[in-house]
Amino acid sequence: MSYRYVFRGEVASKKNSRIVNRKTGRCFPSKRYLEWQKVARAVIMAAGRPKEPLKAARLSMVIYHGDMLRRDTNNATQGIQDVLVEMGVLEDDNWMVIGSPDVIHAIDVGDPRLEVLVEPTDPTDYKAIFKAARKAKK
Repeated sequence: MSYRYVFRGEVASKKNSRIVNRKTGRCFPSKRYLEWQKVARAVIMAAGRPKEPLKAARLSMVIYHGDMLRRDTNNATQGIQDVLVEMGVLEDDNWMVIGSPDVIHAIDVGDPRLEVLVEPTDPTDYKAIFKAARKAKK
């Protein structure tokens, strides 16, 4: 079963909207990102999620921007991947679980949004692959 989520509004970047405590040097997410994260959680709860976090999945995203500001693809996708893990949709957002997500950027001035499709796939036994590769190297 696939899971489709639509997050309305411009995606808030987790990395570029940090607030830095000047005394300690620690970074905290901005209020804008925290609000976006709260809405993203609600969207996932309403649309449904798997009973168990997916151990392998294909992730496809279409980001509809409402303006022509320059944005980094990684910043736009990092926040939603973290929310998908936090909400139990994905076991992790590392390459062994999601590989390389498919990301498309588009323009929709009247309705900026992020559309995410999560499709379960068969897990790959990377430990066995690495073990066999190390053995072959010797």
